[in-house]
Amino acid sequence: MNAILLAIEPNDLEILMIEAQTLDEIYHAPSIRAKLNLGETWQALQVLLLKKDESTAQDQALHYVIQAEYAFSHSALRIANVRYNPVIEVDEIAKALEQISIDEFKHRYDPDLLNQHKLFPFQWGNDVDKEQRELLMLFAQLKNFYELAQQHNHAVITLQSKQIMSDVYYMTQASSN
Repeated sequence: MNAILLAIEPNDLEILMIEAQTLDEIYHAPSIRAKLNLGETWQALQVLLLKKDESTAQDQALHYVIQAEYAFSHSALRIANVRYNPVIEVDEIAKALEQISIDEFKHRYDPDLLNQHKLFPFQWGNDVDKEQRELLMLFAQLKNFYELAQQHNHAVITLQSKQIMSDVYYMTQASSN
């Protein structure tokens, strides 16, 4: 399962929630202001973001950073796991992410923990430098995405689907040929 985050203005989110009936309608909506593709590595990113000894209010906000809190109501969209975070929650998430430095996130890397959860790519620790670089890049992109969404008062939609990502993959492959 792959994850994509979409930034959208709150009024446009309300319209999309009423009118959209398919994943494609949401992904290709002209009202989407920004997209972030986290691929299949999102689960590892999520586990590392929540890796702490004690629970705080910051941790509560981080629970919804990739898997947003509220589900779209249309039954066809529940299957694809389409969820959203309103502007107020985007603000809380952006502030929580701001509290985690790149260096701190780097130190959260734990291949044993990721292997224990059986997370993609399923064999963590084979190339620690490469794995850390990929996770740090995704983390930096995630922080930037939420910071910009916060600055522009956007809500965030999260999509988790194999279907959308295969379309993105094929579009990328076609454009590179």
